[in-house]
Formats: sequence, structure tokens, C-alpha cells
Amino acid sequence: MSQPHFRVKTEDTLVDSRLSEDEIEQALKEIERLSFLEVPKADWTVTPVHTTNNEWYRQKLPGEQWRNIIVFEISEQTILLKAILYRDENTYSVVRKLYLSDE
Repeated sequence: MSQPHFRVKTEDTLVDSRLSEDEIEQALKEIERLSFLEVPKADWTVTPVHTTNNEWYRQKLPGEQWRNIIVFEISEQTILLKAILYRDENTYSVVRKLYLSDE
């Protein structure tokens, strides 16, 4: 098996308590998959989050109710998983609050 191009950091990840263990496991597997890509933010599942001035990204898979909220530290070759959130009407206001508290 090849080596990942990026290191994944999950120590400070916020995990929404409404998610099942299976959903969390799938979200973590998706982040792991991104780590093996040379340009992970070019993946079709990844788009910038506008409420973070496009500095943070979301990973959205079709049909899934969760979103990975991620930051790419390209110079460090690191993917920071900021949150795994249940998708509802408050998701991106939560992301904005996380973003502002991280500045």
C-alpha cells in the first residue's frame, strides 16, 4: 500500500453527538482517503465553505447527512479535521463560530 501524502490530525475534532458510530467511521475513512491524494482539496467531494472566507472546506458525499469540516495546511502536508457535523439548518452557523473562535 502506498504512503499518504498528508498527515491527518483529529485530536481536536468536534463530533456531533447526533451521528451514529457508522457515520463517524465513514467520515474518518473519507479523511483517510483524502490523505492519499496529492491534491486533496481537488477531490470532487471537497468544496470551500463560504462562511470561512473559503479558508476551510467541507467534504460532502451524496446522500450522507454528515459533513467533514477540514483545513488543509499544505506547507505542513497536514489535513486538520475540525469537525464532523450532522447536516441541518444550523451546520454552517456552527462552522462560522468554530472558524471565528480559531482565529
